[in-house]
Amino acid sequence: MTGADAFGTGDGGVSGSEMRNVISGGVFLDTVVQARHVTLQQSRPAIPALCGLPAPSPTFTGREAALAELEEVLRPHGVATRVVPVAVVAGLGGVGKTELVVQAAQRAFRSHGWFPGGVLFVDLHGDDRRHRLAPDRALELLLRALGVSDDQTPSGLEERSQLYRSVLTSHAESRGRVLVVLDNAGTSEQVRPLLPSDPDVATLVTSRRTLADLVNARLIELRALDGRDSVGLLRDAVRHARPGDTRVDEELREATNIARFCGHLPLALRIVSALLAEFPQRPLASIAHSLADTQRRLDRLKHGDMHVRAAFELSYQQLSQEHARALRLLARHPGPDICTESAAILLSAHQEGDSGDSAHSDGRSYDGVERILEDLARSHLIETGSEYGRWRLHDLVRLFAHELAEPDDSGMEGMTALLTHLIGVAYDATTHLRSERAPATRFETLKQALKWLDTEYPNLLALAPVAPTLPQAQLSFALLVALEDYLEHRRLYGDWVEFAKSALGGTGLDSLSEFWAQHTLGHALLNAGRYEETLAAATRTRVICHERQDWRGASMAEQQLASALSSLGRHDDAIEAHRRALLTRQGLEQDAEAAALHYFAGTLASADRLTEAVEAEKLSLELWRELGEHRRTAKVLCALGDMYVRIGQLEESLSCCREGFSLLQELGDRREAAAAQYRLAVAFGRLNRGEEMVDAFAGAAELWHEVGDPPARAVALHSLGVTLRSMGRPVEAIRAHREGLTVGEEHGDKRTQSEALTGLGLALADACDEADEADEGSGSEESEESERENEAVDAFMRSAALLRELGDREEAAATLNTAARYLRHLGRAQEADEVSEQAASLLSGGS
Repeated sequence: MTGADAFGTGDGGVSGSEMRNVISGGVFLDTVVQARHVTLQQSRPAIPALCGLPAPSPTFTGREAALAELEEVLRPHGVATRVVPVAVVAGLGGVGKTELVVQAAQRAFRSHGWFPGGVLFVDLHGDDRRHRLAPDRALELLLRALGVSDDQTPSGLEERSQLYRSVLTSHAESRGRVLVVLDNAGTSEQVRPLLPSDPDVATLVTSRRTLADLVNARLIELRALDGRDSVGLLRDAVRHARPGDTRVDEELREATNIARFCGHLPLALRIVSALLAEFPQRPLASIAHSLADTQRRLDRLKHGDMHVRAAFELSYQQLSQEHARALRLLARHPGPDICTESAAILLSAHQEGDSGDSAHSDGRSYDGVERILEDLARSHLIETGSEYGRWRLHDLVRLFAHELAEPDDSGMEGMTALLTHLIGVAYDATTHLRSERAPATRFETLKQALKWLDTEYPNLLALAPVAPTLPQAQLSFALLVALEDYLEHRRLYGDWVEFAKSALGGTGLDSLSEFWAQHTLGHALLNAGRYEETLAAATRTRVICHERQDWRGASMAEQQLASALSSLGRHDDAIEAHRRALLTRQGLEQDAEAAALHYFAGTLASADRLTEAVEAEKLSLELWRELGEHRRTAKVLCALGDMYVRIGQLEESLSCCREGFSLLQELGDRREAAAAQYRLAVAFGRLNRGEEMVDAFAGAAELWHEVGDPPARAVALHSLGVTLRSMGRPVEAIRAHREGLTVGEEHGDKRTQSEALTGLGLALADACDEADEADEGSGSEESEESERENEAVDAFMRSAALLRELGDREEAAATLNTAARYLRHLGRAQEADEVSEQAASLLSGGS
């Protein structure tokens, strides 16, 4: 009998000596036996189980972008795109990967109807050694769900995978598209045999690893929620468990603290919501207080079978000893992130017991650490930072790693090597701030140096309290010296005070270091506006200098005393202190004398002794020019320009401001260049050179925007608006004041908002008057004018309300009276009277 005979088309009967069998409608996995009489007893067909999704949470929030990306993968794309759709959602344990995928699958299946053939769901337990599903076992479960009986399932992995794909394709052809969800995958090897080959079968995978080697897969990295969504999740979960529960809204500050203590991790937030639902009388402050204790935080983040520590342990158990030790040591670093170079020093110095230089110079060590960091990031036990080459730990992972510390994990050698390295680089960077004639360092330009300092500063700030605990006694002082120019440049005065106090509190300081730390503390206090404390610090510095017979230092202390005294309004005492400083500096270095003269000039100007101030400043300028210090020269020129304005020598003021601005532009110091350009605008204004004044104010506003100084930018925009209005250009003035208002609103500055609103109201009023004079109104123009009138009144009223909040009753009343005058001008007398009454009430002490 031939093969054709065996699979003929007869009805199974016998005609003469010919035997014919028809076998169809089944799955044949072995030899088919042919005989004259065959009795078939077919088992009842298995029912496919294609609706096995877990129930979605009713309080899902904060994942709109990721959900939209998954829906883009899952939606039908027609015959034009015949790619097998696969997406991998990866992230830290507890970050909400499964919930996101379940939400996406439920919406695609039930709401959109994109998968009429059903949904298969299997938990692979990829990170759980006790329950991990091997691919062949997972295929057995998937085939069973598709209706394939156990006796029809082959034993080999490859055969099972082929049958699984064939059955999926057949099912999709007969019933429609199918979705497969593979949850908690451990490795790509565990997933590959389970991936369909038919474009009508989509797959969603969740994993704690990135699984970037899965071909054609869309990769979605899931991170913790932001603060607002974290509080929203907490609120929704508590309200769902206990409708009408308002504790989250009533204790919003505590809810925000709880979200922060939870690291904005959804698992931790759901644990807290369960604790709150369990005890409806428990205030949020109670939970916030318990979570504030970092030593016991992970103990308290558990409820029933939800446990943050257990979620992390599954990932940690997969690490090699080398990777596990690296994670524990990285957790010792207190900063918000770490670059690969710093991590190489931290880890390698600890391993080798040296200063870390070999880690810095040995490329193999650097490359090895980089590979470890990349592996930890693939496992989502660390995260990539703002740019490649920077890494960070989730706050709760850091606590978890701290708990696992072993006796040799102190990290003392590595931390000492790291801080020594960072101090050296910081000193190289700030060299560019101290002088434009800086010697060659690892940074070629000031811009490069500032970028490094801005990036690493949060880490240096976090390392400051660690420095006194390290074996090298003077690291705190070295850190202060390395950073003081940067702290002054970025106006981080409060931090500067703390760095100086930390240095003074360290051990092993010699007398010279003690003097410098004490003097720096006084300088930081002075810049912070803490003048009484400055006097005490400067007096202590002066004592140290006299004990050391350090006359240059004594002069610096006198100068610091003078500045504090001047700021306190004690101008005569300040001038005497400056004279002592100058007398002490006779015969000392030229730069010291130039600095003393500059500060002396400032004090004289504060005392309105402007002629003397100008002469002192000119002497300072001459000395800085001789020294070739262009940045100092520029600053003195700008100060001299201000003095010339005050005594009415406007051309001289303009000349000084122009030269100072030009020098600062050449040096790339945009912050100081903005201040110089603002002074230049004032000088133009005094000379009635309106167009140049407008350009200078606009330029200053743009520069301050570029360097990130919103308050200064708002001042420039307000001045620009006032200038434009005075020049009869109200429409342009409106734009300037609106921009200034936006700046004030973004940064919560009520004074800035009030000034911008008053300026805006006046500019709008002028624009309406200008339109009245033109008197060409069509219907649309009249409507626009009416809108401007109403907006002007609203701007005045909003400004007055803000001033009232600030406690400035007189200015609020004046603004209300301005609004009243404008209302009368518009013929709205009744409203004007009401506003005038409000102003009078404010002035008389009413509300």
